[in-house]
Amino acid sequence: MRSDIDIAAWLKFSLVIPGRLAGMSMPGFNNPVDEEIDFLRKQGVVSMVNLSGNDYRSPLYRATFRVIDIPIVEYEPPSVKQMDQLIDMHLSLPMGQVMAVHCRGGIGRTGTVLACMLGKIEGLSGDEAIRMVRNTRLGSVESGPQLEFVKKYLGS
Repeated sequence: MRSDIDIAAWLKFSLVIPGRLAGMSMPGFNNPVDEEIDFLRKQGVVSMVNLSGNDYRSPLYRATFRVIDIPIVEYEPPSVKQMDQLIDMHLSLPMGQVMAVHCRGGIGRTGTVLACMLGKIEGLSGDEAIRMVRNTRLGSVESGPQLEFVKKYLGS
């Protein structure tokens, strides 16, 4: 059995807003499924946003968590409608229930969505939100179109 520290590292799991919002890579590739699910539940995760466009290797993720599929092309940003929808869903969660966002690697699309959500929730500019997300998720928001989207969505 792997430690929570090892699972967090393999998943690239980090809390962007403690007790509310997390980012990670797509689960099911590096750890036993039951250990990942146990780890995510301990972190308070109740819903997962799958940006990858791919399904999970195990049906247990969908059986355990509320999964929201919002496929975004790699290196591209979401639409304004997709972001507004995610923020509304996130704000409807009770305090202490965590929404975990992931794409495949947990960097570009995940970082873009996290920066937009963090910025809207905390009232940050695009630059501030990107900086804060990158403090916990190195390399986040990795393409020019993603950077431009965050700055336009939140204002710089």
